[in-house]
Amino acid sequence: MINLNRVVCFELGKRCCHAQVAMINSLIPADFSSFRCLLRNAQSGDSRAAFHVAIRCSQGRGTDQSDHDAAKWCIRSAEDGCPQAQFYLAIMHFEGRGVRQDDRETLRWCRLSAELGLPQALHFMGSMHARGLGGLATSEEDALYWYYKAAKTGYNASFYEIGCLFCYGSVESPTGLRGDAEAFRWWQRAAEHGHAESQFKLSLQYAEGRGVNRDTILSAKWCADSARQGHRIAQFALACKYKHGDGVAQNDMIALHYCRQSALQNLAEAQFNMGFAYESGLTVERNVNTAIEWYQLASGHLFEGEFHDHGFHFTVPIRGSKTGHFLLR
Repeated sequence: MINLNRVVCFELGKRCCHAQVAMINSLIPADFSSFRCLLRNAQSGDSRAAFHVAIRCSQGRGTDQSDHDAAKWCIRSAEDGCPQAQFYLAIMHFEGRGVRQDDRETLRWCRLSAELGLPQALHFMGSMHARGLGGLATSEEDALYWYYKAAKTGYNASFYEIGCLFCYGSVESPTGLRGDAEAFRWWQRAAEHGHAESQFKLSLQYAEGRGVNRDTILSAKWCADSARQGHRIAQFALACKYKHGDGVAQNDMIALHYCRQSALQNLAEAQFNMGFAYESGLTVERNVNTAIEWYQLASGHLFEGEFHDHGFHFTVPIRGSKTGHFLLR
């Protein structure tokens, strides 16, 4: 049986790791620009250089790709106290990449990194507590503790997770606000700093009047911000808003554009609607073959799951209906 908590945490780990690596790569100084220079410094005992060598080995940049060599240099750097290397090693143990898969080693190295204040490690500690991984008991309170610590560093993903705990969990707001109102506060902080999922959450709250007064214009605004960052559910939701003139001026062509963008990211609801558009000739020239192609793509993906998770209820377009192009109720 698939451990969904582990799958979710695995994806969170990859995102944290990718964010960390992108940040590290951008900070590599000029004298560290070549792999040979990095390797010489690493062999001379520079723990930061050893971590950069590990990243280059993992990515195959300037040398052959090798998870084994990446792990070797990462261990050396982590044991010397480099928090970035400690966290990267935690994720390697979590994935079983270059080292044995070991949740307890994941927890050990992640905790060491978190204690040195690395935001990604602080956040991942929260995720492990939230999902009961690494031998930890599931605890929303402990998860909140680590997310708070990460949030104090300005880590956007932690603002989002804190909002989720208040909205969907059982933790009580320290401000006395209702859960959805406290969640709005945290999602807004993340959204204002460009966090796409938080932007979409704000769109939903404004649309439904949860934790804030209902405002279709602000709902459309936040939905558009999220959609422009490639959030596929926000793209389809924005398509629906343009189709129905919900918070924006009604525009079938813009609706079709965002529906297509979402469909290209394999959202089944969007793919189905693209099929219906081509089958019925709504907004586009009728083309049965293209309609079939979109329907076939939609049939290979799961309907409704993500939309129900986000509070949407999807209605299949009704053949012959004048309003059946995009139907959400």
